[in-house]
Amino acid sequence: MSKTVIGIRTHQWTINEERLYKQLGEYFKSENIYFIVDETKEIIQFPQHINKISLNKELLTKIKILSNHPNPKGLGWLCGDYFYYAFKRNIQADYYWLIESDVDFTFPNLGNFFQKFEQIEDDALLYNFGPAMNSWAWTQRGQLIDPTVYQAFFPLSRLSGKAIDSCLTERQKLTHHFIENKVDLYQYPNDESLVATAVMKANLKVAKLNDFWKDSFKFFTYRNQIIIPNAKNLIEKNQVLHPSRSPETFANTLNYEIVNLLSTSKSIPDLINRVFVNPVDVEKIINQLKNKVLLDIEKLLKTRANYLYFLNFIKQLLDTKASEKSDKFAYKSWVYRDSTLVLDVYINSENNIENHVIEYSISQKNIICNTFTRKGNDQFIYKMSEKYDISSNENKLRIFDYSLCHDKLNEEITNSLSLFFHSLEEFYFK
Repeated sequence: MSKTVIGIRTHQWTINEERLYKQLGEYFKSENIYFIVDETKEIIQFPQHINKISLNKELLTKIKILSNHPNPKGLGWLCGDYFYYAFKRNIQADYYWLIESDVDFTFPNLGNFFQKFEQIEDDALLYNFGPAMNSWAWTQRGQLIDPTVYQAFFPLSRLSGKAIDSCLTERQKLTHHFIENKVDLYQYPNDESLVATAVMKANLKVAKLNDFWKDSFKFFTYRNQIIIPNAKNLIEKNQVLHPSRSPETFANTLNYEIVNLLSTSKSIPDLINRVFVNPVDVEKIINQLKNKVLLDIEKLLKTRANYLYFLNFIKQLLDTKASEKSDKFAYKSWVYRDSTLVLDVYINSENNIENHVIEYSISQKNIICNTFTRKGNDQFIYKMSEKYDISSNENKLRIFDYSLCHDKLNEEITNSLSLFFHSLEEFYFK
């Protein structure tokens, strides 16, 4: 029986690392869970019960790969494959998972996710693996490995021992080339280009990780930050999430972006350099700024949070209400362009399939509820409009248009759906 281990790639010990460790313990035995810790800059303290493997400059020198890079985030951030080399050098196994500490899951039983791979013998399981486009930032650099470059997204992957050895060989060749020829280190290929290209160059068996769970990577990106644990309630079950952030971590990221914006602005320094101000007034200005800026940011965050809440609330409500009526109607709920929740209801009337729709369009400020006939008897809309005195706009009945801050919005949404189904039952079954 093959041995599989998993390594958590990190440079720190926080609640995120602790959370993921406990989560992975639902499937992996504790002796098969390791933290591969970037200690190229400093030693990081971990709890004694944790299996810790150090990725440090001494190791990089021993295995003859580049140990210095001008990137301010360091080689550990740029080259995730380095963690694989430290992992294999310390632990003997057939297969090695590597996961970033900001990956999370909404699987009720995490074992269901990993069990699917137990019998898979591919040397590499990589997310969104495929040929690299010419426009990709790492394609030209990847051609230092092989003329045909491949790419993958690297927060979660699995490699065989053979695949890790192939990647290490390519890293060693690159290191020799860069040092001997004094190549600009900013041309050093990253993990996503090297691993995907190296395993193909070695003619190893590679599979796309997301092909095994086709509907479980909807929230696996590098852009949309998920504030855990509470935002997980807004996301459907059986999803792999990335990147997940604590509220405090996201606040630090937001602060960094604000400071960066200030440092690159031309108008703000210009405004300050032209003001005549007495030191006694500086505190008054700062206090006013704190109040105004924080309130504006709070407003933006609350608007976004309300938007996501109602998106989730309506989706669940549509599925629940529609399933209650499934003895009379067939239905399909879906999302149009990430902002409109749609419920298509199908009725068999005199051997014709008629299709009526209720939809909820959500913006950052309001929700608009419409109903219309997609196919079939338009009299349904006419009767509904007449009975409930609802205005129409371009063959759609506008049931409501409310602000996201409306104090009874949940109730209005529920009532609108009840009205829609009640009208359908009256029209077709009475």
